[in-house]
Amino acid sequence: MLIMARYIRNISYFCIMKRLYAFLLTYSVILLFAGTVKAQDAAEEPGIPAATPSEGVTPASDERCATAAEAKGGRFEAMQFSLITCSPHDEVYSLYGHSGLRVKDEVRGEDVVVNYGIFSFSKPFFVLRFVFGLTDYEVWPIPYDLFVVEYQRYGCRITEQVLNLSADEKERLYNALAENCLPENRVYRYNFVYDNCTTRVRDMVCQNTEGKVEFTTAVPDNTTLRSLTHEMTERHPWARLGNDFLLGIGADRQMDKMQMQFLPQKMSEAFDSAYICRDDARVPLVFSKSTLFEGNATQAGDDTLFTPVMAAVTLSLLTVVLTAVEWRRKTYLWWLDGILETAVGIAGIVITAMLFSQHPTVSANILILFFNPLPLCFGIQAVARRTKRRKHWLWKTEMILLCLMIVLFSFGVQYIDPAVLLAAVAVLLRCAVNVVATNGARTGSSAA
Repeated sequence: MLIMARYIRNISYFCIMKRLYAFLLTYSVILLFAGTVKAQDAAEEPGIPAATPSEGVTPASDERCATAAEAKGGRFEAMQFSLITCSPHDEVYSLYGHSGLRVKDEVRGEDVVVNYGIFSFSKPFFVLRFVFGLTDYEVWPIPYDLFVVEYQRYGCRITEQVLNLSADEKERLYNALAENCLPENRVYRYNFVYDNCTTRVRDMVCQNTEGKVEFTTAVPDNTTLRSLTHEMTERHPWARLGNDFLLGIGADRQMDKMQMQFLPQKMSEAFDSAYICRDDARVPLVFSKSTLFEGNATQAGDDTLFTPVMAAVTLSLLTVVLTAVEWRRKTYLWWLDGILETAVGIAGIVITAMLFSQHPTVSANILILFFNPLPLCFGIQAVARRTKRRKHWLWKTEMILLCLMIVLFSFGVQYIDPAVLLAAVAVLLRCAVNVVATNGARTGSSAA
């Protein structure tokens, strides 16, 4: 029942957080686990013969019912459900890892991993829909061997946590997964923090236990979405910059024990210390834990020494030097302002677009005070006026907005990457010089 189709053609799957990360790097290369997967034929649920009014109920039919019920109960008693967690590796599309729910039915010889990270890249306007949080993902049962081999190929560590479920709970979970995998039910509108391919696995387990699943994991102070993404991108500074560029005020709020489970590793740790609280007992959620593949991923991080901070320092020093030369020679390097204003304006289009996104934590972003479309719309006009030593409101406006952003950052409203702060200082310097230059020229002209 869990293996729904004979062929899965042109289906690509990966964790939602991988896809988010690829977008944060401005549409960098995405690895697509694509291909044709030949699935096994779905086996039908063993039926329990029902007596008809004309037949009545005979001892033979009672015996058949009892035998079928016993076989059914034995099947679910032997069935095994496991949380599969795959560690990250250094490719840009897999810095957060992945989770799946393994269903192993030894009676029928089924062994699949229910994967909530399926998407169809061929759907129209995929990137645009992703930007605005309108992307739909799907759940598919992937043969266990095919699922694992992809992560083994990259040297990921793969762990398995066998869940401590009763026969009734296994049956409920199996039926819920089968229902979820039906064509009319498999599509869902994902949310990269609160409803992704990892949290879906947790929710299916929690919703189909007889008792309540109690998570006892302690949440350290200052655990935020931003701090967790920093943890996962510690050795990837450009990835960290991409995250910080789009994540807004909401990313700096304290997370609770459920919210932090959007990361596969955090959810695996939470499962280790979780309990199922039934009416008559309190039992561990995880029956046993094992390592399926030790992994040999290097986790070496980015090879480049040219980090975002180094790039920002270079930009700032270059801006200071060129401004000093400009001031000494009493000329105007219009092309310098042209490059800076164009770059700021283009980045501003992305930040402005996120105001209308359905993604959480991105719509309220104080970086819009720095990156906004104003320089792109009025930059040419401002530069043209500056060449004639005439004032333009854009320079003062940018100065005010940049100072306000720095003040909000200093009060802890939102974290700003150091590279962005250094770039803001460079632009602030240019705005201040342009304001002073035009004010001085106007004053001198009046005096004459």
